[in-house]
Amino acid sequence: MAFCIYFVNEVYDKLLMSQIIKAIQYRFSMGAHIVFIEDDENINSMFTEFLSSEGYNVTPFSDGLNIDEKCILEKVDLFLLDYELPGKNGLDLVLDIRKQSQAPIILLSGNSTDVEKIIGLETGADDYLLKPILPRELAARIKAVLRRCQPVIQAEDETRDTKFGPWFLDDNQHQVIHVDGHDAGLTATEYDILSILIAAKGRKVSRDQIFQNLDKLESDSYDRSIDILIGRIRKKLGDDPKNPEYIKTIRGIGYLFIG
Repeated sequence: MAFCIYFVNEVYDKLLMSQIIKAIQYRFSMGAHIVFIEDDENINSMFTEFLSSEGYNVTPFSDGLNIDEKCILEKVDLFLLDYELPGKNGLDLVLDIRKQSQAPIILLSGNSTDVEKIIGLETGADDYLLKPILPRELAARIKAVLRRCQPVIQAEDETRDTKFGPWFLDDNQHQVIHVDGHDAGLTATEYDILSILIAAKGRKVSRDQIFQNLDKLESDSYDRSIDILIGRIRKKLGDDPKNPEYIKTIRGIGYLFIG
């Protein structure tokens, strides 16, 4: 009898946790607040209508001028920006947004050059998509980005805080915190890559292995994209690639976490 009660309680607890997880997933996919900035009226209207029908809360703008006055940046879950905007282009907006928010940013562009993509990623964007893009594909990429950003539910005794140098990796908050209290300001993608390297501490990790564990980067030129993101991580952690304390480049293979 006691075993039956225990079994029922276990099942109930698992069902309850499942409902909690589903609620969080809803918050970070369906119903998430997206700021969409696109100057083409047809594209703006089409994607706003489609994403709204998918359950997202979309706030559309035709330009990015004074965006911090138009909305509270800290309360936005994802920014969807056209690369070529009047007045202030997408790159300028990325820089402005990153001063106040670490929410994921997706850039949309009709230019297929690797240079533009690299500059976008180096500036702070999390993903880069080429126009024309199908609404369903855009929705899938948005969902993938938001899924990477949702918090991880863990019991208190399962919380993992990894220390390296003066930094702490906080798995619950998805942040890297300095001993003096300041946040390194890693984006969701940067945090995920650092976590992958730390989990394999002492073992070489190829670019392909990193890519396979990420679902928000385009396959085209992904080697270069990962190198750019690693460079951003190093800069934020104060890690000199010529004399690394944390991330060492393994020529022809990938990276090794040595922190």
